[in-house]
Amino acid sequence: MSLSVHRADGPARRAGRGRLRVVVANGRSTAVSVQATSPLKVLVPRSSGDSVWAYLSSFGGGLVAGDETDIDLDIGPGARCFLGTQASTKVYRNPLGLPCGHRLRAVIGEGGVLVLAPDPVQAFAGSSYRQRQEFRLAPGAGLVLVDGSTVCWGLNDQLQVRVSGARSAANQAV
Repeated sequence: MSLSVHRADGPARRAGRGRLRVVVANGRSTAVSVQATSPLKVLVPRSSGDSVWAYLSSFGGGLVAGDETDIDLDIGPGARCFLGTQASTKVYRNPLGLPCGHRLRAVIGEGGVLVLAPDPVQAFAGSSYRQRQEFRLAPGAGLVLVDGSTVCWGLNDQLQVRVSGARSAANQAV
């Protein structure tokens, strides 16, 4: 799935796609699949252990002119993962009015744990940013979510959490 949106009067957005899959192998949480396309980077300095540590980053230090990131996380049963960012995500001024975006979908298996703690989003004056995060938790799965932004110029944020298929929390900040 992709969040790519096309304006009738403008260019298509560039979507940086990423995928991270963490499973338990030989009794350790292990990153078994890591993929990313520009402008997104997925860095995994600790790919195996009690918990996998991974960080999102972008080429050029931020998003501009319709850049998007689209991320799929699959945390297997019993696996543990910390996911942060290398630095704050900067959303730069956009004279063309093309909004930048971030979409994250996570599936957390039974007994799995995801700690998602990115640095705050910094949306500069004249920028536009949309963010949507969806989490699906199996029974016994855990999620720790710390998400914030600095000055919120043009910020549109949606959060949805489902436990065993039933929606248990939703939030939208505009």
